[in-house]
Amino acid sequence: MQLKEIDYNRNSTSLSSYTSSTVAGDEVYTALWMLFLGLLFKGLITIFTFGIKVPSGLFILSMAVGAIVGRIVGIGMEQLVVYDAHIALNGYPYLDSKKEFTHTTIAADVMRPRRNDPPLCVITQDSMTVEEVEAIFRDTSHNGFPVVLSSESQYLVGFVLRRDLMLAIANARKNQEGVVSNSIVYFSSQVPNNPNDPAPLKLRKILDMAPITITDQTPMETVVEMFRKLGLRQTLVTHNGNRQLYNKGKFYFKQEKKRLSVG
Repeated sequence: MQLKEIDYNRNSTSLSSYTSSTVAGDEVYTALWMLFLGLLFKGLITIFTFGIKVPSGLFILSMAVGAIVGRIVGIGMEQLVVYDAHIALNGYPYLDSKKEFTHTTIAADVMRPRRNDPPLCVITQDSMTVEEVEAIFRDTSHNGFPVVLSSESQYLVGFVLRRDLMLAIANARKNQEGVVSNSIVYFSSQVPNNPNDPAPLKLRKILDMAPITITDQTPMETVVEMFRKLGLRQTLVTHNGNRQLYNKGKFYFKQEKKRLSVG
């Protein structure tokens, strides 16, 4: 007899009363009903096996009855551990590997920014100055930025972490002579040598040239599995090879509504 995964409905907002006031969901009662039915059936079958000259049949059925009773007791006493309670209470982005994703959406339906949101903040590989990059730091809070070929051609080149980029610029201003606010930031291998321009800032070494990317038509079932099994924090969504949108990868599952949202 196969039992479905059970759930509990949350009806409190405080951590102290979270585990004590958890209300059983519909699937819990279904599981209990199935267990009691299985216990009754196993009990009847066990009565008939007492007169059968097959000792193993008697032992196996007795163990099955004990397992069912133990499962019923476990369901009655089951509570969330403190770590699961904190995750659910604070709304942390957590994907349970045991839950099935039944939505039929695609990546284009949930990626950020949305159609009416401001455009995605990107960095070009060889045309932005140090001052412009630092302005991005002040205006955004993203933990990383896609690097594209140019403002006109949104072809994806790679991905750079905010932390690495900030440290690289700070170290260059401190240790590299000639690096000023007007210096061009280069993520490309070819850097022009113009003595009349400020010293360039070469940051190709901190560029991730093989970030995890998906197309905008990728099923969300596949995307969720990637986040679960690969431990991704973000993924880049492309369209025909061009950078399209940036998916921050914070997935929130609400058990009571079975709804998916992206933040």
